[in-house]
Amino acid sequence: MNKLSIRASFSGMVIAGVASLMALALILFGIIHTVAGNAVTKDQGLNKGPTRIGDITVELLGGRQIKDQFQVEVCYTLPDERDWLLSISPTDTLLRINDKDYTVSEAQMISREKGSNGQYNLRCEALLFPVQNVPAGTPFQITLSKISVSESEIFDCAALQKKIDAIQPGISIQCATQPHVSGFHAVSWPRGITQAEANALAHDIASDARKGPWIFKDVSE
Repeated sequence: MNKLSIRASFSGMVIAGVASLMALALILFGIIHTVAGNAVTKDQGLNKGPTRIGDITVELLGGRQIKDQFQVEVCYTLPDERDWLLSISPTDTLLRINDKDYTVSEAQMISREKGSNGQYNLRCEALLFPVQNVPAGTPFQITLSKISVSESEIFDCAALQKKIDAIQPGISIQCATQPHVSGFHAVSWPRGITQAEANALAHDIASDARKGPWIFKDVSE
């Protein structure tokens, strides 16, 4: 074989090698691009906030399995110095995980922070749900529908009735008068709503309820 043939053969081998490397690079790029694309798709729709509705901003800190319960941690701003609480009623706070809804079994305050005026302006809570064996990376959704002031055991019934009349005319309440009994209930209400709905409206007015919903989506830690 002459020198020209050897050079031609060597050049062909180099070109073939370069082509193979380019093909391999394209394959690897395609794999990496696909994996990255899947990661982006998985993260789409996740929302931890903060989300502001009205005068309250709520943020999801995260969620994780703690022994035999799933714990979700949230923080929310406080409109004023009163004792604002997140409603844990089954109709107000729900966890959705693996296409099932769960209600709160327990709520615990984690921390409170004060503003420059010396008043508390932020509260963080841990919400516990009766869910077991949730592995890390499991998507979940938390819906928070109401935050309100802790109701007093003693009411100024006349003042409360006046407040209700200004916001929701047609609902009349009666406050408890028996010894060691507190609270109130609706005794008359407009047509088109039930007594239960009238009671709920009256209590929302009494507690200055702020309604969302604040809806967050994340994956478990």
